[in-house]
Amino acid sequence: MVKYVIPSLILAGLSLVNGCFPDLETQMRNRERAKVELEKAGTRLEVARARRDADISATKLLSEQRNKDIRFESELKAIDHENELAEARRRTELRKLARESGIYLSKKGDIKKANYKTADSLLWHLFWANFKKKTVKLSKDAPVLVASFVDLDNLSESSAFGRVVAEQIASRFNQKDYATVELKLGSDIFIREGEGEFVLSRKMKEVGIKHRAQAVIVGTYSVGSERIYLTARVIDVSNGRVLASHDYSIPITHDVFKLLLKGKDRAQPYWF
Repeated sequence: MVKYVIPSLILAGLSLVNGCFPDLETQMRNRERAKVELEKAGTRLEVARARRDADISATKLLSEQRNKDIRFESELKAIDHENELAEARRRTELRKLARESGIYLSKKGDIKKANYKTADSLLWHLFWANFKKKTVKLSKDAPVLVASFVDLDNLSESSAFGRVVAEQIASRFNQKDYATVELKLGSDIFIREGEGEFVLSRKMKEVGIKHRAQAVIVGTYSVGSERIYLTARVIDVSNGRVLASHDYSIPITHDVFKLLLKGKDRAQPYWF
């Protein structure tokens, strides 16, 4: 009896021990799973580190770019400030020069508006003269020559101001569908370098024939203490007869005075 009980107890003990301790295959599977999980955890850690490093790098680049932007804005502000100071100095020098020349600069004045109004007035005079006499007519089929306005004290001399006036009047004529032609270098045109183009009265007819023009717009200006006084004329190139004329004045603003200075020798007395 005893000899059968002891083996049974041994078998039961072995079975209990086997149940408490898994077999070797199960242990290996568990180890593999643990290894895989560990590798996954390591991968996640590496990804997290890479993201952290990327964020740090991006933050650093952003900070560097912001610093560059700040420096750039600071440099721009410094340049703008220097330009403002330089412009203030130029304006001060210009006002001083104007005072020394006996000229009082105006704060308001629209040169383009005045010149456009002059062009409209010339066209109106031409229309009214044609309406009354039926002899004065400016055709839109033939070009109109435009010469730089000249200094009344020296008819062979002009300035940037004289050229601007002529160009704006020509622009207004173009807007009214009249063709205009700028006077270029030629034997029939007197040109002083940097001062514009001027028609010689004795060459007027030859100019018209060469350019097949019907008329030429010419003008003079004279500088006063506060205003510039101008006269614009439309002249028939075939006979030199004045077809229309208009007198007007423009306040001497900062810009106008600056245009008058260009091409002038300020060392000479009465340069204006």
